[in-house]
Amino acid sequence: MTIVENYKSGTLPKFEPTMTLNEIKSLLEKYTKIFHVYYEIFSDVMLLDLETKTLKLNHLSGHFSQWHGVIVQHNILIANDCLTLELFDRAEFHLTKVEDIIKVIYGEDYPWLQECRKLKAELLD
Repeated sequence: MTIVENYKSGTLPKFEPTMTLNEIKSLLEKYTKIFHVYYEIFSDVMLLDLETKTLKLNHLSGHFSQWHGVIVQHNILIANDCLTLELFDRAEFHLTKVEDIIKVIYGEDYPWLQECRKLKAELLD
């Protein structure tokens, strides 16, 4: 059976928190060649680990403008994970991306921009 046939029959493997990173990467590599990034199959990926979220962000970046709101959302998710894991340089990188995108999309007065700047300032202290 093909991936599409498995999906239609309900037998397609889904992303599970118990999967190894290699298993997740393998599924992502297969599924991203067939399904659009907004397809429901990818919704569970957001519950998984930081590296998987980074893979999804890279995939989304290939399909959307760098100024798209979905890129903001995924950078925020990754920045939050990085903060939790105390990966402060990486968190700062993603927050800077968020800041740059928000300035272009929404302007300097957007509330998220102020929050992003405040969080970055706390990181630098």
